[in-house]
Amino acid sequence: MVSFKKYLFYIKYLFFRRQSLKQFSELLIESKLGETERKELIFRRFKNIIIHAYNSSEFYRNKFNENNFDPYEFNDFEMVKNIPVITKSDLRDNNLLIKNFDRKSIVKSTTGGSTGVPVSVYHDKSFRSEVFGWFVLNRWGAHISDNAGFLERYNPSKGVRGILNKIIWWPTKRVHININILNEDVFFDFYNKCKKQKIVYLEGYVGAVYEFALFLDKYNLNLQNLKFVWTTSAPLTEKIRDTLKSVFGCPVYDQYGSCEINWLAFECENCSGLHFFDIYRYFEIDSDGNILITDLTNYQFPLIRYKIGDKVSLRDSTCSCGLTLPLINKVKGRESDLIRFKDGSSVPGEFLTTIFDDYPEAVSQFQFIQKRDYSLCIKYVPVSDKSVITVKNVIITLEQIWKDKDVNIVSQEVESIPHDLGKIRFIISEI
Repeated sequence: MVSFKKYLFYIKYLFFRRQSLKQFSELLIESKLGETERKELIFRRFKNIIIHAYNSSEFYRNKFNENNFDPYEFNDFEMVKNIPVITKSDLRDNNLLIKNFDRKSIVKSTTGGSTGVPVSVYHDKSFRSEVFGWFVLNRWGAHISDNAGFLERYNPSKGVRGILNKIIWWPTKRVHININILNEDVFFDFYNKCKKQKIVYLEGYVGAVYEFALFLDKYNLNLQNLKFVWTTSAPLTEKIRDTLKSVFGCPVYDQYGSCEINWLAFECENCSGLHFFDIYRYFEIDSDGNILITDLTNYQFPLIRYKIGDKVSLRDSTCSCGLTLPLINKVKGRESDLIRFKDGSSVPGEFLTTIFDDYPEAVSQFQFIQKRDYSLCIKYVPVSDKSVITVKNVIITLEQIWKDKDVNIVSQEVESIPHDLGKIRFIISEI
């Protein structure tokens, strides 16, 4: 059955997503290039994107001219420092879409990100980022057609979308849980479905996966068919990794990405650092350890030397896995936290960081404070006169989602929200 599912998967993509198969084949080859060939490839892609941005984007043309930078004269990576750094405020205050952009080739994404600043970006659909997922699943001993369980914000199991999702993935079984409410009833239902479908791997936000592991451990339950657990969205601490490995009885792999530029790095089977996809995402580390990313695949919404808001350091060692992709140490970002309710249920912090997704122009920063009496206060920094209405709408949305949770939600307008080593703690709990 497994071989049939793989065969059917490739047949489907041969007819409907041939470009994905082509780019996947290229990724397999390029990930093993020698150092000289890899650097030459990265240089060509980097120069192509900066010339394209200069010719097609008013924002970049002005930026480059202001800094006396001519992309046509770029002939060595030593010149990279002459290119201005792009920040989240640039994304908020400017239009980075190219002139005459193709609406059919872009998809919008909005997030609060790890610095608490809501921004909107557009991804270029001509590059199929799904191939990164295929690639890492291959490394971890699985296939995209394998049955899997997901603990994340996206849940396509209901309505027309649910029907279409099942048709697209048939005969693969994909079990989803929506993290907007986590309690034992939800976990029991998810566990039983995963058990029935014999899922091969589990993927989800660190906080949600950790809570699920604690639930399984409490009731002495297990998922015997698991090959690995795949965590995303927040740093995976060694303490949490050890707990997950003990409960699930399989390897645990970390993956690093962001809303602005997805699929940045991943752990191979050796777990000796994160391999960075530098052949598609050129990265630099400034003197303070901040990551600067240039997306080499996004020609509709160029991001060049973008200060993503995370800190990291390079590893001096190489990996014995055969990949020539460079290694970085763990990303220093925010750790997942939870909102807890009186009945014992909870919500992972990853869900709340996206609550202002639809209102990036109304709130510049936000933070949730949970009091000892389980009440919530949303602190926010307003951007416009619409901010108050926006926050009220968010509160109404949360009250509807948590209508049975007996939680009082209020808001507080503030001038700024303090950072903790460059990161905003989205959730501060007194419980």
